[in-house]
Amino acid sequence: MDVRVDELFQQRESKLLEWVFSDRNCLKSSDACRQMREGFARRLLLMQASRRVISQVLSPSRRRKLSLDECADLNVHLNSFYAQLASAMDNLASVLQYEFAIAGFVGDEDAKIRERCDLFDPDFQRGLSRAFPRLFSSLGRRMLWAMELREYRDPRRQRLPLYVVPGLVDEDGTAALSDFKSELTAAIRSCDFEAYREKLRQVQQVGSYLPLLATAGPDAIQLRPLPDQLYQDEDEFLGTAESIFSALGVSNREDR
Repeated sequence: MDVRVDELFQQRESKLLEWVFSDRNCLKSSDACRQMREGFARRLLLMQASRRVISQVLSPSRRRKLSLDECADLNVHLNSFYAQLASAMDNLASVLQYEFAIAGFVGDEDAKIRERCDLFDPDFQRGLSRAFPRLFSSLGRRMLWAMELREYRDPRRQRLPLYVVPGLVDEDGTAALSDFKSELTAAIRSCDFEAYREKLRQVQQVGSYLPLLATAGPDAIQLRPLPDQLYQDEDEFLGTAESIFSALGVSNREDR
C-alpha cells in the first residue's frame, strides 16, 4: 500500500481530530460532545491503527504470498477497520441528532437514537434537507457508496466476515491443493502433527501474491483489490466527515 496516500489520510484525520478537541468545537449538547469525542474520535484512532498494520503487511514491494498468520492478522484489522468506519458514521449521525434533532424527535432515548440515526436513512435525509441543505446535497453524492458499503463491507451487517485472500492459484496449483487437502486430512486422522505442519507449510507456497478482499454480499461473493477498495472507502468516509464538520462550523449562521 502507498505510504504517500497513508500520509495524506493522516493529515486529513489530524485536522478532524484537532477540530474535535479544539475551541472551534461549537457543540452545545453534552451528549453530542460525548458522541464526537468518545465515539467518533476514538474510532478514528482505531482505524488509523488498523490501517497502519494493513499497510505494513501489504507493502508495495511485496512479492511473496501471504502466510496464514499474516492473513489472520489482516483479517482482524480489516474487519475492525470497517466496523469502526461504519460505527463512526453512526456517531456523527448521533451528534447531529443530539444537537439539532434531525430525525424529527426530541429527547435522549438512546435506543431510539441507535435505531433511527443513520446518515443515509431516508427519514434522516429528509431532516437534513430541511436543516442543512448543503450537507444534504453533499451526502447525496455519496449515497451509492454508502449503500454498497452497507451491503458488502459493513461487518456489523454481514453473517460472514471480510476476508483477505492469501493468493491466487492456476490449474496446476488447484490440483496441488487438492492433493494437499487429502494429505492434511490423513495427517490429522493419524495424529501426525509434525507431518500436518509440514504439509501446511507446503500449502502456503502454492499460488502467487495478489491482495484481494473477499466480501459476501446479498447475492454473491465479491473479490476486490484490497488497497484500492480500502483507499476509496477511507476517502469517502473522510469526505463525509469533513462535510459534516463544515456544516457544524456554520450551524449558527443563516447559510447552512
